[in-house]
Amino acid sequence: VASIVTPTSGSDVGVPTVQWERIDTSNLAALKLIDQGYISGSALGGADTATFSPTISADANGDFLVNFGASGPKLYAGSYYALHAATDPAGLIETPQALHAGVDSFAVTNSDAMVWWGNYNGGVDPVTDDFWMFNEYAAQRSSGQTGNWGTEIGVLAVQ
Repeated sequence: VASIVTPTSGSDVGVPTVQWERIDTSNLAALKLIDQGYISGSALGGADTATFSPTISADANGDFLVNFGASGPKLYAGSYYALHAATDPAGLIETPQALHAGVDSFAVTNSDAMVWWGNYNGGVDPVTDDFWMFNEYAAQRSSGQTGNWGTEIGVLAVQ
């Protein structure tokens, strides 16, 4: 599973951060946490960079991929992913990669406006075991726009 937490200690204290957890579901009456970790935004945009809106997909080999958004004071809102290969040590997720980095600012000027952000999704191809991702990013604005978003679709083949 993947969710958003706000750490109370460490390098991401007070910043929304993606947390992932692997749960042993072999006994549904007694679920057991077997591994967990965080995806820090500091590796992408420095201090105070948030990671958010995660989805997670797992393949038949025990690999999993977390697809998420990130933004911060030095990072436009973009789409990213991080892989945990079955051979990776417990608690480790590989360095986040850009599916599509944000390229411009995205702001809402009307406090009553409702903004939809985060059509994030992912899955695993049942034939190839490739991971598929669908994600949004802050795209180039046109004159007079306070924000514009783009959509990126990507695939990652794990060897």
